[in-house]
Amino acid sequence: MRLVLAQLTQSEKQRKSDVIRRKLLENEVFKKARNVLMFASTKDEPELWPILKSYSKLHKNIYIPDIYDFRIGLLSDKQSFFEGDFGITIPKQTTPINDTPLDLICLPGLAFDLQFNRLGHGFGWYDKALKKIKVKSLMGLCFHEQIVDSVPVNSFDMKINQLICD
Repeated sequence: MRLVLAQLTQSEKQRKSDVIRRKLLENEVFKKARNVLMFASTKDEPELWPILKSYSKLHKNIYIPDIYDFRIGLLSDKQSFFEGDFGITIPKQTTPINDTPLDLICLPGLAFDLQFNRLGHGFGWYDKALKKIKVKSLMGLCFHEQIVDSVPVNSFDMKINQLICD
């Protein structure tokens, strides 16, 4: 899958990301959600920064994860970031993930299947974090190339509720 993603050109990824962002903004679950955990995209994930930057216009509390701990950072004018391992953007000001009631978590992944299983990138942050909190809805965001017949599933994996792709 990593090879498939690496073969997509930057303009293809941008075009696909535009479609995914539009679908996300039109999605009823996203529209109704007040507290949303999203992800700061890496080079092989749908580009979400245009949505993240418009947090105040969306009238939502949008958070991004600190992958080094089970903490999340609220996007605000005062929030600052640093680049962590693998080029992942990390918020500097964070709170414990279980201190915030989340309505929706938008999940990245390496691959998804049509049974709503998700194969992560191998670090286990989301799998471990989801054990610590209650959330109303889990939504996978990906390029259609990332949808496969089946992904390996373990007993600790949680299914997503929705999948949005280009």
